[in-house]
Amino acid sequence: MRCAKSGLDTTSGREHSPANCACTPSFSGQWKQAAGHNPPTLVAWILGALDIDPASAHRILTHVENASPHLVTDHHTHTHTHTIAAQCYEHIANHTIAWAPIQLPDLLRTSEHDDLLFQHPLVDTDYADHQRQTLLSRRDALITNPDRSHTFLIGDAALLTCPQPARAGQLILLRTLSHHTNITVRIVPINRCSPGLATPFTLYHRDDTAIAVAAHHDHAGTYTSARDILARSADTAAWLTANALDQAETSHALALPDDQPSPVP
Repeated sequence: MRCAKSGLDTTSGREHSPANCACTPSFSGQWKQAAGHNPPTLVAWILGALDIDPASAHRILTHVENASPHLVTDHHTHTHTHTIAAQCYEHIANHTIAWAPIQLPDLLRTSEHDDLLFQHPLVDTDYADHQRQTLLSRRDALITNPDRSHTFLIGDAALLTCPQPARAGQLILLRTLSHHTNITVRIVPINRCSPGLATPFTLYHRDDTAIAVAAHHDHAGTYTSARDILARSADTAAWLTANALDQAETSHALALPDDQPSPVP
């Protein structure tokens, strides 16, 4: 939805002017500010004016019935039609901040870690298969696009909840990813922020401006652009960043037990 509202071409990143869409500047301004609920026919008209490819247009239109001016709900059960809104926002944003207090972010998990999680009886099989496919492209974009930066704030409880068979490989991957110039990984100790104080969220920025925040649940993801919630989320992210371990301390926390130096007697 925000792809259309921001006037961005989802494939090239170009911005289309109101003249190109044959609409007045006031109409364009109202659309960008998400003023009012936009019916499917109007959304389809805008997508056509922006020359969005049919597959992307279809996926965006599936969200219209669940969208309000400042809210989009992405149902995980709609595996055949839903777009994984995270992909849209990751494409638009040039900086994301993810807070993960009790479970590692999906972008940072190893495939072995995925397998162990997706085999759980509470996980829908169709959803797991869909996630495997989308995660491949999202993880590839994480390291192949240096123009987009990512900050991952991880509660140390999330390291402990990683299944034991996958833990060594997971720690190695986290340390490897943290060496990329566009990826920042920081550990937030549980004694500075217990897991229940701040629920998981992902904050999306474009040009230093917060454009959306996502809260992920078991069966759906909720994305909001309400300014008060964005401001609160930005304040929370700033506090977590200030209270996270520094780079050296984080590297030590991510070290395998055999790699950690023995305590000085």
